[in-house]
Amino acid sequence: MGDTAKLTIRHEMISPPDSPLEGPGNKGIVTNNSNGRSWIGGTSSGEADRNYFVEGALGAGGADNYDLLAAGSLTDIQARAIDADELKAITVKCLTGDIKIGATATNGIGIFSAASEGVILSAGQTVSFDLGSDGISVEVDSKFTISEVGAPSAAATYELAMTIAQ
Repeated sequence: MGDTAKLTIRHEMISPPDSPLEGPGNKGIVTNNSNGRSWIGGTSSGEADRNYFVEGALGAGGADNYDLLAAGSLTDIQARAIDADELKAITVKCLTGDIKIGATATNGIGIFSAASEGVILSAGQTVSFDLGSDGISVEVDSKFTISEVGAPSAAATYELAMTIAQ
């Protein structure tokens, strides 16, 4: 059968009326795809064959470096080696402290245009990227880092999940 994955991002906003006489109010919904995006087992468009998950811990000023192209440097949740071609989805949740997810100085992952860019998260915050049914190529630009960016003596913990096609 092969690995499968689903990512659902739903931002629902409801603005009730000031008075019941004004009607039902307004509602806005933004989703990443109707009913979320799913990938079935495989390596083509709309498919993924590896799911990666890790709980990371960083000391003060520490960093974890990830290279999706380095064959075998990462293993999936079944302990199989990952040699990624496309990244389909990535989710990072900061559990404690403060972290930054960003590209490396060379061959940085394509969701960031420069190593100086990134997303900073504090405890309890999560960011997800739905990179479409085809995903983004990581055959050259395959590296990113998660670093601790809090107070000088702080530490941080995080969860990282990725859906990948080889």
